[in-house]
Amino acid sequence: MQLDKDTLLTGTVAAPAQTLTSTAQSTNVIDQQATRSLNRGEQLELVVQVAVAYNAAGTLKASVRSDGSNRPSTILAEGPAWTLAQGLNTIGKQFRLPLTMVPGNTGEFLDANFTIAGAPTVGAVIAWIARAGTTSHDAPVGGY
Repeated sequence: MQLDKDTLLTGTVAAPAQTLTSTAQSTNVIDQQATRSLNRGEQLELVVQVAVAYNAAGTLKASVRSDGSNRPSTILAEGPAWTLAQGLNTIGKQFRLPLTMVPGNTGEFLDANFTIAGAPTVGAVIAWIARAGTTSHDAPVGGY
């Protein structure tokens, strides 16, 4: 899988996974003015892929936030609570959260917030913004 550093919300291109055993903000914040604008009205998705299988019952819920601060707080989209039975214990399993970036309705900065319920001691994900329907992270999003 090829990763685009400009739309990667967790880790780095070399080490993209973020350990999530408690509620946390994504490692990265996307600055749409410094990188590229995702705010073009196209249908996008937050893709959350299991990198290290979760080991305990519980849930993971993701939300995408945006505003003018580099620590966004306005929720653009919030997903359901994903469970072990839905694949949190399966490396490579992808969960998708639809996003529509409406011009003039999205702030400069984007991040993800991950809410963990339960008490996993192991688990990590890779998360990025992608065009809706893409099967990998190969297709860049937005323009420069």
